[in-house]
Amino acid sequence: MKRMSLVIFLFSILAILAVWSVLDKVYISKAMTVHAPSIAENVKVLIIGDSHAQTALNPAFMSDAISLTFSNENYFFSYYKLKWALEKNNAIKAVILGFSYHNLSQEQERVIKERTFFLEHNFLLLDSCGRRIVKEKSTDLFSYFRLKYEFGMPLNFYNNDLLMINFASDKDEYREKIWGGYKNMSTANLTDEQKRKLVAEKNSKDFKLSPLMFEYLAKIISLCNENKITLYLLNTPIHELYFERYTKETVDNFIRAADSLKKENGAVYLDYQRYLQDDSFFYD
Repeated sequence: MKRMSLVIFLFSILAILAVWSVLDKVYISKAMTVHAPSIAENVKVLIIGDSHAQTALNPAFMSDAISLTFSNENYFFSYYKLKWALEKNNAIKAVILGFSYHNLSQEQERVIKERTFFLEHNFLLLDSCGRRIVKEKSTDLFSYFRLKYEFGMPLNFYNNDLLMINFASDKDEYREKIWGGYKNMSTANLTDEQKRKLVAEKNSKDFKLSPLMFEYLAKIISLCNENKITLYLLNTPIHELYFERYTKETVDNFIRAADSLKKENGAVYLDYQRYLQDDSFFYD
């Protein structure tokens, strides 16, 4: 009798888990379709990249533009976001991508494993190549997100933005949290103390180039070329003290990469690094 009760109990748990998993998949699918950001047919310019582009470019001052930028986002995730956006809107004619000294560095690879909220939001966008890379970085992370999003397992369900957006009263807040967008920085914070900190960090950023970031930048370029989209690589304004943290080797590697991309791939490189000088324009 006890054995029969245990079997019934286990069967009930499995049945509940199965139903819950199916519902999870349904709601997550709605998040990626019904509740995803609307990229209107009139949108012709898409802004992507990390915080440099997120805070420097306000799409409200452009014609038919939208920003899907996200702080700390690397080219691995930007590629899959761009691919997803182009599937939603094939009228895009220009893509503006943040392009600065850190974007091609090995430091950017750490984002895949250490900034897990990107996998939370983008795992379903990854193709087999992207999933292989995640698995190489961490088998545990790959297994976790596969169970959570591919099979709908209710793992850490209360902290699942793709699930919770379905029940949120302010869906725009969740859309920005998941897909990003322009961030208005209305005040500066470059105090004397902050300046002293930057001076102390002079020549401290010695970034080695990442073949993986190069690979995914090349994928972004190819995707734009295939869709007859003009890609603008934008080096946004940075303060002189911020720039001086980079070593000469880091700067030289970046300049060579920028020159190569201009000549061989048709990308348009826009260097606005020194466009603004006054401290009041900078927040970092």
